[in-house]
Amino acid sequence: MADNMDIDAIMADLDDLPDVSSASKPSSSKPSRFTFKPKGATTATAKPSIRPKIEPKAPALTAPSSSLIAKPKTEPDAKPKTEPDTNPIIEAHPMEEEEEEDVVEREIDVFLAPFPLDQNGTEIYVLQYPLRPNWQTYELERRCTEVRMMPKCKKMEVDFRIDDDPQTFDADMARPLGIDKQTLKSISVPSAADYAVGILRNNQLHLNPINGVVQLRPVIRSDQQNRKRIAQQMDEKNVHDSMPSSSKVAKTEPVDSTQTENGDESWLPLEFLPESNKLSEEYHKRMVTTEHIKIEFRMTQSDYVGALCPGESISRRETKEAIIRELRKLPLEERLKKWFTEVSQLNRFDFIEYLLAPAVPVQEVLQQVQMLADLVQGVWVTKTALLYEGYEAVVRDYILLQFTKGHSIPCEKLRANLGRGVLGNKDLRPLLANLITSKSKEDKVKFKGLPDPTFSKRHADVVKRMEKAWSAREESILERVRELNKNGTKRGVILREDKENKVAENSLGQGDGRTAISANKMISTPETRKHLLEALNKIFAEQKVRTIRSVVRDLRELAKRLSALPKTSDKNKHLIDGALCGASASQTELQEVVGKVAVHIYGVYVMKGPEKKHLRNVFILLFLEAKKPKAVLRKQEVMQRGQALFRREITESEYAQVVEEICIITDDGGLMLRAGD
Repeated sequence: MADNMDIDAIMADLDDLPDVSSASKPSSSKPSRFTFKPKGATTATAKPSIRPKIEPKAPALTAPSSSLIAKPKTEPDAKPKTEPDTNPIIEAHPMEEEEEEDVVEREIDVFLAPFPLDQNGTEIYVLQYPLRPNWQTYELERRCTEVRMMPKCKKMEVDFRIDDDPQTFDADMARPLGIDKQTLKSISVPSAADYAVGILRNNQLHLNPINGVVQLRPVIRSDQQNRKRIAQQMDEKNVHDSMPSSSKVAKTEPVDSTQTENGDESWLPLEFLPESNKLSEEYHKRMVTTEHIKIEFRMTQSDYVGALCPGESISRRETKEAIIRELRKLPLEERLKKWFTEVSQLNRFDFIEYLLAPAVPVQEVLQQVQMLADLVQGVWVTKTALLYEGYEAVVRDYILLQFTKGHSIPCEKLRANLGRGVLGNKDLRPLLANLITSKSKEDKVKFKGLPDPTFSKRHADVVKRMEKAWSAREESILERVRELNKNGTKRGVILREDKENKVAENSLGQGDGRTAISANKMISTPETRKHLLEALNKIFAEQKVRTIRSVVRDLRELAKRLSALPKTSDKNKHLIDGALCGASASQTELQEVVGKVAVHIYGVYVMKGPEKKHLRNVFILLFLEAKKPKAVLRKQEVMQRGQALFRREITESEYAQVVEEICIITDDGGLMLRAGD
């Protein structure tokens, strides 16, 4: 199509364009051998390795376990298989192999030491620091010069004398800079209240709860930098002292070199004692309990292991793996949709990437996931439109919106906005069970998914786009919540969702003598078509890209919302009639009317621009010209086509608005049409 073609002719073509075939190209992904990662390998918040002392030579933590320790198999089966490897994915998983019953090799008694360790309130911390090769260790006993800590904020620094080995250190360069030491500085870490360090003596494992975990990172500080900082502070102090007293009121005292931004807490110097020191040995002895008080053990062995290392039961895990094997036979889009809607609503991306789509490029997986799920705290949650309608949809969207702002929601806030009985509603139990866990003592609910900070680091651009998407939807979600609050007595009406896509229940009437619209009423009359077009314009104004399924769903929802109002105006009555007629009409008849307000592009309808020279129409033309589903546009071609058609500059604001309305942005900056649901 030529760039200088008249826009009137283009819009005429839009009205007369036939529907583009929505047949999708079959998937041709080749099967590949899939190796399951070790347990915890895909979890971004895996528990760190725990060491009872600063020294690398200290014994590593032995994780708490039950009193029965099974001897693991270390030697592979040397006997070759006689049958061909018909299902490498299944056979690669050790769970599928037949193993002989394990024999109890050793019994170990588990003891829990008192907390705190002694009457002096001695605290135990686990220090984590980057591992170094065995030929270049930190050599704490020889090189450690100073250890300091802030107990309240649990911050620590460890100074080392720099090894002046000429092969690894240039003294001539470091001396003028005053670099004579290396510092390991702590960073903030998650709570470690459920961690412990263990000491194994003979057949006894002694567990000691810890006060915290300190993760250390290497930094280099020069004496020159320290002197400069102190001199600057002294200059500020001198200037402050020379100022009139009236000017000093608004000033603050300079921070002492031993203090930091953490309030008034100063560094507390600690003494480093090597492992061979007698005092170190004395503390080790205290960590081994001498007074044995037997605890009555009322749990079964399996329950104890399950509480110690929570996980799925074997039967459930086998079922889930069988589902995964079956889903891998399907095309990626269908595979992910079935998983999100029928198996699991909350999913981490690394799980999707490694288990559901191991042979698919990451970018393609991301594109499909964004069409099916919303991002909440790094976890992909199935879109509400794929699961619920009506009141349930409002409740679910509101809860997810709140979880995008914090890890917990006060129960009183949910009751105030969604109804006093929202948390105890039997109809909502399945919905809530998939999203929240209750903390009765704090009267809060927490997000059931485990936050995934790793995804946020790997795909910061995707996270930013999803945050913008939530911001764009926030007002719409809150508006629907406000409508529910205005008509609290009608909440039961909205709860009666039509699960089998039947419409026009008599409960929609408001007692004004108006009869419900018959589901068989046609939309052939001009008046009915007019009212339906008004209803379509209303729902398309809220969401510019829709499938015919979402059109029917939201027409019905519009009728229910308007019917729930205490007083229904004549205009709203006409909208209700038109919406119900459209929702109950045949698909062919409805598509004909929808075509008046939107353009059909490979299975979705995109609302036409409000005026002929609207940039949305340029996007529509380019997607149609691509002649393939999931076409990707580029910003440059959109801007160039718009300038050629409208004979003016296209502003960044109008471009960004249309992109937000109808497109999703790929990892490489391309523009794909939204899914419509």
